[in-house]
Amino acid sequence: MVKLKRTAVEAYRHIDDHDKEELIKSYLPLVRKVVHRLSGRLPKDVDLREMLNSGIIGLVDALEKYDPRHETNFATYAQIRIRGAILDSFRSQDWLPRSLRYKSHKIEEAYQIIEQKLGRTATDEEVAHELGLDVEELRRLLGEVGSIVMLSFEELGFGHGE
Repeated sequence: MVKLKRTAVEAYRHIDDHDKEELIKSYLPLVRKVVHRLSGRLPKDVDLREMLNSGIIGLVDALEKYDPRHETNFATYAQIRIRGAILDSFRSQDWLPRSLRYKSHKIEEAYQIIEQKLGRTATDEEVAHELGLDVEELRRLLGEVGSIVMLSFEELGFGHGE
C-alpha cells in the first residue's frame, strides 16, 4: 500500500478523477493530524471543519506540486503545505489591517512592561510616556484598537513568515 501510494502521488497529475479522490481520501488522516496539532493552540470557537477544508486544499496543492525528484518525503512536504493553507485561510479572514494590529500589540506590550516593572495596573499616563505619546494620543489609539481581540500568530506559536 505504501509503495502504491508513493507511485500514485508521483503520478497524481496523470490519474483519473476517481483515483485522485481515493488518493486524497487516503491522506485525510494526515490533514486531521495537522488540524489537531494546530487546533490545540487556537481559541475553542475556531471552526474545525473550516480548518479541515483549508487543509484539504493544502493537500491537493501538495499533490499537484510535489516533485518526487527532490529527496523530501511526500508526507513531510504535504504537512507543510496543509499547515500553510490553514494559516493562509486565517489571514484571509482577518479583517483588521496590519497597521492597526501592530498598534494594538505595541499598546498591550507597553501596559505589560509597566505592570511588570511596578507590580500594579499601569495608568494611561504611564503607558503614554512609555510609548512617547501624550495621553490624548494614547486614548485616540485605544479608541481605534479597543474593539479588537488580539490573536497573533506569534503568540500561537507560529514563527514569522509562516
